[in-house]
Amino acid sequence: MLFKKTKKLDYDLIIHIGEGKTGSSAIQKYLNHNSENLLNRGIFYPKHFVDSNNISSGHGIIYDALIAGDFELAGNNLQNLLHESKDKGCTLLLSSEHFQNFHNFFEDFCKKNSINIKVVCFIRDMVGRLNSNYNQSIKRHSCSYSLSIAIDKGEMVDCLESRENIPLNWLKSFNKDTVFIPYMPNNFKEGIENYFLQVIGVKGFKKEKKPKVNRSYSASALLFKRELNKFITEQFGTPITVETDIALQKFSETYIDDVKFDAFSELTLDEINDLEKKIEQIELGFLKKISSNLISPAAFTHKIEQKKPFMISRKYSFEFIVNNFLYREHPGLLIELKNTIIKSNQELINANIYTLELAKAFGCNLSTLRMNPINNFDVEHHNDMYPGIKSDGVNSYEHFIKFGLKEGKYNFDL
Repeated sequence: MLFKKTKKLDYDLIIHIGEGKTGSSAIQKYLNHNSENLLNRGIFYPKHFVDSNNISSGHGIIYDALIAGDFELAGNNLQNLLHESKDKGCTLLLSSEHFQNFHNFFEDFCKKNSINIKVVCFIRDMVGRLNSNYNQSIKRHSCSYSLSIAIDKGEMVDCLESRENIPLNWLKSFNKDTVFIPYMPNNFKEGIENYFLQVIGVKGFKKEKKPKVNRSYSASALLFKRELNKFITEQFGTPITVETDIALQKFSETYIDDVKFDAFSELTLDEINDLEKKIEQIELGFLKKISSNLISPAAFTHKIEQKKPFMISRKYSFEFIVNNFLYREHPGLLIELKNTIIKSNQELINANIYTLELAKAFGCNLSTLRMNPINNFDVEHHNDMYPGIKSDGVNSYEHFIKFGLKEGKYNFDL
């Protein structure tokens, strides 16, 4: 037990702000499901939407208004929920990772209305955070390249240079009423949901046997999506991106790979060593700043497992995802994705071996796709190994995917 439960909680409002990839969806699903039981323990957790995969962004009645810049509406909605909570004799509990950038709104609101607030934020070690954020950039933000390129492009700034900004903003706004919890799943023996409830002063819930919620994409699905992003560049939220996400989420929970995707496996050993030095410096400085508000401070700096570069294990081929899973479960999406790939000829695609595999899985004619030459793929050498393909007018890349790979005559770097 982390906190002794009192008869009445000392706070009018408790908000859970994440961080990202720290079990927020699992917590939200659990709280949503147990909202009636929470009322008996002095917590009012308003029900909110969850999708077909039981994934939620939390309390949209507040964050939708905040994201739209309508702070008056957000304030009115929050005030209404607080009144309802007070009528029930409860503390209001809200959860959403979208709250992270709105510390000023909550600070101003609480000061104006004399609201006692507690802020709960899980934090990840830098290695796990960087890997998860990269995976999320593939899953939701159209990333189609390796982690090292994403870092070079400045797309991992929130993990590196500005890693501490959001937590420290909340700490500055709410000081002692801000609680940071290291996201270390091995410590959550009774489940992260129960751990969270203990932190806010609630006990008495039993651990539930349940499937994981918002599981990270499997290695097979993640590599598939990364190559798909070269052809579908729309930001998440359009029909095709949402349906693709739902489909690959279901695939990842149905067809489990033997190993998890590791973004660091594509880095060279020199790149790993340089990144580790940077991570250690950032992480130790950050933990020092939040130490007074940190629950269960533990060894929180982790090393990157140094695997052989360019080796990514996966269990399921793109052909299996397309012709087995999508064909049976999402036939309409399969057709839409294929049409999108074919229509992408307006721009040159930077292709690698995975891109070719993706195109072949969808049955696209590689000769008609506009793709830049593949680095380190020697077309002339391949044609010399298979002299008949040139005279037959066969596309070299297409032949390599269909026959050369299976015969294992040679490999090349990505």
